[in-house]
Amino acid sequence: MPLSGGKPPFNVQRSHCGGASIYSCSGTFRLVNGGAAYLRSVVDVHDRLILNLGKVVDMDPEAIGVLREFRDRTAKMHGVFALVAVPEVVVKQLRLHDQFTSFQMFNNETEALCRTAFR
Repeated sequence: MPLSGGKPPFNVQRSHCGGASIYSCSGTFRLVNGGAAYLRSVVDVHDRLILNLGKVVDMDPEAIGVLREFRDRTAKMHGVFALVAVPEVVVKQLRLHDQFTSFQMFNNETEALCRTAFR
């Protein structure tokens, strides 16, 4: 778990459901606190990847690059990459960098699993 400089540290929990890997992220997702490198080190990208960002409290533009990387790697496998429970702090960064429509987003993990199951 990377250091956060006074903000909640970045943490990732992994689970599996219906053939998908689900990573629940929490804390401060920033390059400077090691969050981006940490996420890259723990995520095993495959054809069904879901990131639950519901507990992310801060995010920088470099973190968006990690999300794009996961999306692109999953697409090369003809798979699905989805973001779940996207908090306003992440939405603001995605809009600011014209990336909001670049990702599939769902309200919760169940919705993401159901809507991506047959792609």
